Amino acid sequence: MQSRVNSMGAIARLTYPVLGAILFALLFVSGCAGPDTVKPVSQPEPQPEPVIEIIPEPEKEPVQKIIPEPEPFVRPDTDILLSSNAGAYRNIAKMLSGKLEGDTRIFIQTGNKVTDSVLIDSIQSSSRSQLVAIGLRAAKAAAKVQNKQVVFSQVFNHRDAGLISPSMKAVSAMPSPEELFRDWKQLAPGLSQVAVITGKNLDDYIDRAKKAAEQQGIQLIHQQVRNDKEFLYAVKHLPLSVQGHWLLPDNRVLSLRVLKDVMAFNTKSGKQTVVFDKKLLSFGGLLYVKPSADEVSKLILLRLQDAVNQEAIPGADVMPVMSNEKGINATVAAQLNVKIPEEFKKLLHE
Repeated sequence: MQSRVNSMGAIARLTYPVLGAILFALLFVSGCAGPDTVKPVSQPEPQPEPVIEIIPEPEKEPVQKIIPEPEPFVRPDTDILLSSNAGAYRNIAKMLSGKLEGDTRIFIQTGNKVTDSVLIDSIQSSSRSQLVAIGLRAAKAAAKVQNKQVVFSQVFNHRDAGLISPSMKAVSAMPSPEELFRDWKQLAPGLSQVAVITGKNLDDYIDRAKKAAEQQGIQLIHQQVRNDKEFLYAVKHLPLSVQGHWLLPDNRVLSLRVLKDVMAFNTKSGKQTVVFDKKLLSFGGLLYVKPSADEVSKLILLRLQDAVNQEAIPGADVMPVMSNEKGINATVAAQLNVKIPEEFKKLLHE
């Protein structure tokens, strides 16, 4: 990370000479009288003027504060690989390339094995030492690249693909649960139970989410399923005490058909549904929440900078996102009798 060093000017102190000690002497001359003669008393010789010697105070060395030299900024030497031409991927790449302040090559996969293979060969032969991969397909391809550091994001579950290594780490694709539950509680102060249903290997994130919910007086109930049929069954058999359903973009267990059924069921049941994309608000979502693209790009840049001249990428396997992009469905809020606080009205979607 770029170190910030404030320079301060040297502070010099000037001293003025001080009068030194005053030296003076008094000289006395007296005659000596012999036994046979008497000498007249001589007039005293005039006393010399006191000698005043000015001794200057030694000058002190100027007091200086030693300021370390600022560390030179080392710009990450990076290529960017996107899983597809999807707007979400391109948005992060655009923000990141702007922050890199230099020429950055952006490669876009097509899904064609031949052309994508040529693309990866071009990245491998590049002299650049770092690679950013956005999306699961890009992350899987980047894992095969040798002798480069890789930072990836927009991957929902890295464990299934075994993507983490000392030289390959991530920025989370999951929203901040702390901000989510804080906002949700402000929208619905009476909210006390929320369900989230996912596939496997999300224990760390779910534990974090449970703590975030508990801080707002909300119990988060987590159920793990294997496919979309089990997902739909779990939703339809949630306890009646559950007031909200938080949908995560787990495509391992959530298909488009089941997603529509779940949204319709929640609407009919009067449950508040938090979705992961603003397009899903029209299906009955109350609130959409996803990681802030700006923060994701900043965190990717931070990981790249920290890893410059390092053998491994420092820090946690996955760096969490703490800021969300969000929006509120005004129509659904009215249907559920959710009163929108003044500070949230800028987030309203019709």
